Amino acid sequence: MTTRAAGPADPAARTAADDPPTTRAIRHRTAATATSTLLLLCLALAAQTALARLPEAIVSWGFPLLYALSCAALLGGCRALARTLHTRHQARVLRTYPWQRLNGVLRRDDDGRHHLVLPHPDVPGEELRLPVDSRFENAPDEVWFAGDPRFLGVLALPGPRRMTMLARPAARDSRLRAYAGPLDAGARARALAVGARVAPPAGALENGPAPVDDAAKVALDHGTTATGLRRSLVRRRIALYGQLAALTGFFVTISLRDDPDPLLPAALVLLLVAPFTLLTAALAAGGTRRLERTLRTYPWQELYGEPEVTGSAHDGEVLVLKPERGRTVRLRAVPLRRRFDAAERFWFAGDLRYGGAVSAPGGAGPVRVVRVKPAKPGKRRSGSPEADALAERAGLTRNGRPRTWAY
Repeated sequence: MTTRAAGPADPAARTAADDPPTTRAIRHRTAATATSTLLLLCLALAAQTALARLPEAIVSWGFPLLYALSCAALLGGCRALARTLHTRHQARVLRTYPWQRLNGVLRRDDDGRHHLVLPHPDVPGEELRLPVDSRFENAPDEVWFAGDPRFLGVLALPGPRRMTMLARPAARDSRLRAYAGPLDAGARARALAVGARVAPPAGALENGPAPVDDAAKVALDHGTTATGLRRSLVRRRIALYGQLAALTGFFVTISLRDDPDPLLPAALVLLLVAPFTLLTAALAAGGTRRLERTLRTYPWQELYGEPEVTGSAHDGEVLVLKPERGRTVRLRAVPLRRRFDAAERFWFAGDLRYGGAVSAPGGAGPVRVVRVKPAKPGKRRSGSPEADALAERAGLTRNGRPRTWAY
């Protein structure tokens, strides 16, 4: 029978990261994964550099060997980078939840799979199961767990040792229905803080979008929004004009050299790469100007929503807003794809028929978005003439037709 010890592993620690051994373990894991990433990427670069300088006597066998070594090192560097991101997520969980000492909670099913079985925090008599990897097959009776069994957590042996992430499928997979069971405000806030998916509370979608500030006529009236937009515009202009200045200086240098031959390979690479980087920077700067136009037209509204990974190369990740019960609006970022912040509620300024601007609560990082599948002009949802005029003025439509790209 499942038993669970009362109290955290360290009664004086509010979270697991407040425990000194855990803090040292987090630092060591982060440093180890980051160092391995750097060393493997440096090895791949060194192998690629050595390919062009092989003596003729060993080209026949040295080239395939170095090429295979560089590919293996690059693949290992990418995997080490993924482990680094995974370690950062572990640290995020440990900074949110305390350690709990558990006894007799590891079980093995008839098919040989191991699970961590814990009682439901709010439903007496109900148990929750989290899959456990093979490293805990021969684990002792006592283990440490930091997290919420309804979503995810970190499991470790006492110490802590062998820290690993456990998660229920619905806590991460947007294709599954998010957890909608009983959940108090504190547990909801902690789950959202570690990036778990949580369904809106009961009755939250009945009243529709809620105005953020009745005193603010448009989104740019918020100081944080205006500051974030200004910084974004400055960064993107620096990226665009900086590239233009660097390219101009480089080619002027080539034209003034008496012997430009050593720089010709670099010039060829720049001619192939520069058009794409300049186009990306120009689209980003132009998209920020259009975002400003939207923020000068509409006020912020708060809606429930969640990011969704589509698995499509075209859309990548989209944001699903829920303006009312039974209705969802899917939005994608333009002109550049980007990931949305993990949150339960979002601020939206625009027209849900076409798109607009989205930000996490606070309005500090607005992102321009459009609907994934906007309605056709003859079949769109009925809107008042005033709403159609606002969409035209904000640049969401042109002559009544929705704009679905950068311009």
